[in-house]
Amino acid sequence: RRDLDRLEKEGLLTKAYGGAYLREPRLRDRSLAERLMTRAQAKEAIAIVAAGMIREGETIFLGSGTTCLWVVRHFPKDLSCTVVTADVRLAVELCNLPKVNVITIGGQLEKDSGVAYGPIAEQTLSGINTDKAIFSVMGFSIERGLTHAAVEIAAYKRKALAAAQQLIVVADSQKIGKIYPYIIIPPKELDIVITDEDAPPAFVDE
Repeated sequence: RRDLDRLEKEGLLTKAYGGAYLREPRLRDRSLAERLMTRAQAKEAIAIVAAGMIREGETIFLGSGTTCLWVVRHFPKDLSCTVVTADVRLAVELCNLPKVNVITIGGQLEKDSGVAYGPIAEQTLSGINTDKAIFSVMGFSIERGLTHAAVEIAAYKRKALAAAQQLIVVADSQKIGKIYPYIIIPPKELDIVITDEDAPPAFVDE
């Protein structure tokens, strides 16, 4: 118990009911460029596959994070579609694509990640239907589903995914097996999982 208290004070873990989980390094401690290059080859390969699934005229919800940023960078240059995102950094990147209509979701801004969340974001998302949702996660477990460390972010993601006809998760193999306190959706609700060749065989078989 004392060890857990000490580790929590040092910022290395967060206690939760029935146990504790390791904290990810705070995003402000690593620049976007550094995070973009972490497992860059795997993330880019995943992104190429995901970007190739977007069709002309579709409305896409695009999540946040570096894998989704890689997806934007591999959008076909002549693709005409609409992208809905709560990630301001992705929105800025999407402005470089002249045929892509960009809808940004407002709300409380998480400054570390540049993602909007909260009641305003959820209310906006409740009025938008999308053809596909392409998104990443902090943790992906067959037993516990797709999870996040922050309850507010998990809630906004649930709202976004509920509005999509097809759910596509992009997750490099380091996310697999990690479990965080707040469940976004169970794995059975996913339509497509895109990961890399280092994913555990047992996970692939499932």
